[in-house]
Amino acid sequence: MNLNELLIPSRVLANAKAESRKRALEVLSQLLSKDQPELMQADVMRSLVARERLGSTAIGSGMAVPHGRVTGIDRAIGALIRLNEPVDYGAEDNAPVDLMFAMLVPQECSRADAELVSRATLHLSDPEVCRCMRAAKTSKALYECFENPADNIHDLRAGLRA
Repeated sequence: MNLNELLIPSRVLANAKAESRKRALEVLSQLLSKDQPELMQADVMRSLVARERLGSTAIGSGMAVPHGRVTGIDRAIGALIRLNEPVDYGAEDNAPVDLMFAMLVPQECSRADAELVSRATLHLSDPEVCRCMRAAKTSKALYECFENPADNIHDLRAGLRA
């Protein structure tokens, strides 16, 4: 599966309001279950929280990649938010988190699903991708930064020079 297959525009939210890690996970749970009638938001939340109990999914530089396993899906799905205000997330670098990409994989997670989590983390660790996402003013622009970072980084740089 390609990273671009994880995300659809309806599961992306710029300027999300969340005053805590728990509330941010609730926003992500809502997005992840919104277009998936087989998923209950409470089940998604439980899965994400269960993973967080094992250790923070913050990857540093203000980014977190919460993820979990659920029944009811046959492929991985993702949701992306940029918070209005960063929240404490227990990151090793002590940086508060403002960018969050959540992933759900099927309960019977395959090796490919596990590798997808790693690839998403690497993609989102790219400083240029993060810069593009932080500069995005709308949910559509945030989605485009994830999908086509090279194009949007170029557009962003051109706009900064103008």
